[in-house]
Amino acid sequence: MNILCVVDKFFPEYSANTLCINTIMNYFKENGHCVDFLSLKTNGMGPNITQDNGSYIIKFDSYITKYLHKNGLEKWKDVHSLKRKIISGINYLRYFYRRKFKYNQLDCINYKSIIKLIKSTSRDYDIIISCCSPFQLHIIANKLLKEYKNAKWFPVFFDPFVYNSCQAEYGVGTRKKYAESILKKATKCFMVQGIVNNNLKNGYSPEYHEKVIEFIIPSLIDRTNNNRQKYGVMELTYAGMFYDNIRNPHEMFKVLSQLKGEYICNILGEGCPDEIKIAKEKMGDNLVLYGQVERSKCIDKLAQSDILINLGNSIDFQTPSKILEYIGFGKPIVNFYTIENDSSLKYLNNYPLAFNFNLSNYNEQDIKDLEQFCLRNRMETLTFPQIRKYMKGYVADEQCKTIYKTIIEDNYDK
Repeated sequence: MNILCVVDKFFPEYSANTLCINTIMNYFKENGHCVDFLSLKTNGMGPNITQDNGSYIIKFDSYITKYLHKNGLEKWKDVHSLKRKIISGINYLRYFYRRKFKYNQLDCINYKSIIKLIKSTSRDYDIIISCCSPFQLHIIANKLLKEYKNAKWFPVFFDPFVYNSCQAEYGVGTRKKYAESILKKATKCFMVQGIVNNNLKNGYSPEYHEKVIEFIIPSLIDRTNNNRQKYGVMELTYAGMFYDNIRNPHEMFKVLSQLKGEYICNILGEGCPDEIKIAKEKMGDNLVLYGQVERSKCIDKLAQSDILINLGNSIDFQTPSKILEYIGFGKPIVNFYTIENDSSLKYLNNYPLAFNFNLSNYNEQDIKDLEQFCLRNRMETLTFPQIRKYMKGYVADEQCKTIYKTIIEDNYDK
């Protein structure tokens, strides 16, 4: 089978979606299928099409990368802020009557140019798989069905679309109508656990729910071989993004700043710059800020850390993908959470090297208990057979097998 996978970013650039869908697609490739990737181009100088181990990596231009290429620039931040606003505004007006979904690059994309780019590879496709978010990737996949009339389409939702806390609440009604219209052509829909239940909790039960297969984020793979024993100052590491509305680090930094003894807290990621600035002023050298880093550097830093830090979401139907990735290292994990039904708890309650810290209800003794957990367990690790035993049903290959069976065995002749 020839498969086209539509994702927001693809290596060397990556997102949480990239990591999750690449794990799934590797399972398909291991079973003899050809997988190509289509993603948004993020710089002005790179090629639109490359090949890697038999896969085409197709990256389509937006008005941003077209401007960068024309002016010999690599990054959008190299353009003056006023100029960026003018260019974005012009393109917004150019596609004024198109429904917008808060991601201007993809809201103003030229679908015909994407199709032309894909067609230049001369590859035909039996299956199209697209990832959300952003939702515009499903729209692109939907458009492609007109070109690949025999292809079956399987949209994957790693994040909610209709009831998305990062989108305006007043747009829920419009998002409902758009999802119902676009997903009519889907063969099956894959949604991470929690999205359907949250829809139902809000009284929303669309017809496309009948097509939904729920799954667990396929992030739990064996990463124990990357681990390195380290002595000296204890390192605690957080990898990922912060968000003002669903993953705000203010209270977490407040707790970390009260830890005693020698330690370093590494932050690999961005978001909530004001909170990070305040924390840095308070914690000084105890807080090390790396910003966004290459994937290999991130894995390396997690592998050499003593304790891994997770910050749970303030919503109960969206689990940070990093939690299962962390478990794959077999290292101690400190999970900061703010709501009693935090979605990470169902995983970490089965994991013996976890300390769950309630940021909404804690005292000095809780902070002392956290310190003791870190000191007592900093050198402890689990083997992957032990992890598989504790996390039965959550390991990535089990989730990939379910998705593979649904797409290949249930929809095509063997």
